[in-house]
Parts: sequence; structure tokens; C-alpha cells
Amino acid sequence: MIKAGIFVTETLGNLIDILPEDAYPGEDPGEVVTEMAAGSIVPLVNRVGRKQCRETIELIDSVVESILRELSLAAEIAGRREKGYTV
Repeated sequence: MIKAGIFVTETLGNLIDILPEDAYPGEDPGEVVTEMAAGSIVPLVNRVGRKQCRETIELIDSVVESILRELSLAAEIAGRREKGYTV
């Protein structure tokens, strides 16, 4: 999941970066590329079905929430250590 997220982020980011400024006159290139990527996903969603997609989204959301909780806890512990507290 992490590798896939990095791949998508880097690939779309690189594509946006190399686009000429006039590639999509009057439109935000980031939004255009994101919409194109979303359009590529629609057939996959239709193939596996909405129920499985909802379950997958819930799993991804849970993973993100878990990582954010762990990062918050790590930041709190680091802050306490900087103040001289032992944890």
C-alpha cells in the first residue's frame, strides 16, 4: 500500500512538473492530471464492485489514521524528551 501510494504520488507529481505551462490553458494542470488518473480508476471500480471498493477505502482510511496516531504519539514523546522527561 505504501509503495503504491508513493508510486502514484511521484508519478503524478512528475507528470505535473514536466507539463508545459500552456498544456491546459485556463485549467490547473494538477487538477487535470488528477481527473485523468481518477478516470483511469473508474473501470477498475466497476470491475470489482462498489462494496469491495468501499471496504478498501475503509482499510486505507484506517491505515492512514493509524499512522497519524503513531506519528502524533512519537512527536509527543520526542517533545517530552526534549523537555528532559523520561518516557
